Amino acid sequence: MTDNNLEQPTTSCKTHDEMLARFLTVDSLNDIVLKGNDGVDVPANRFLLAARSDVFMGMLLGKFQESSSPVVELGFSGSVLKAVVEFVLTDTAQVLNCKKRKAPDSEKENAAISPEQIELFVSLAEAASYFDLAGLGDIVLESFEKILKQNPCSSFAALQVCRMAEKTVPKVFRLATSLVTE
Repeated sequence: MTDNNLEQPTTSCKTHDEMLARFLTVDSLNDIVLKGNDGVDVPANRFLLAARSDVFMGMLLGKFQESSSPVVELGFSGSVLKAVVEFVLTDTAQVLNCKKRKAPDSEKENAAISPEQIELFVSLAEAASYFDLAGLGDIVLESFEKILKQNPCSSFAALQVCRMAEKTVPKVFRLATSLVTE
């Protein structure tokens, strides 16, 4: 007996990684929506989130209001929540792969990181800390360090953003400070 309302996959997954990645593209596999503070909805599976994070386990399977709600509002942007869900499922997050962009007054590309990207990195580090996803925090820090070392001029902008988050993500603040003082 098949439910016609469910999206039917066209092929079977060959690997565990493919199976988990399918949760990112097949909404019918998900049973919860994480709502960002910017109104963006991110589909997720409460059991997979809970299996990866004790914070999610308590929130989504415990005695909190969120455990019985199909929509959970969280204090992070939709971009951050999407990256958190992607990390939970794949051990990576595409948002950490910053693309080169053109400088405003030239055709030359550079690896400069925009203030918005810096804020996203810092917010993602805060979310990694909040949800107790140490592996995500490590990846954010490694990616951030790589980008800032490639373009030291971005370190000053990063330091400004990181100062606001010094208490919540001290590792990111120390990294930005060390690169500015080098």
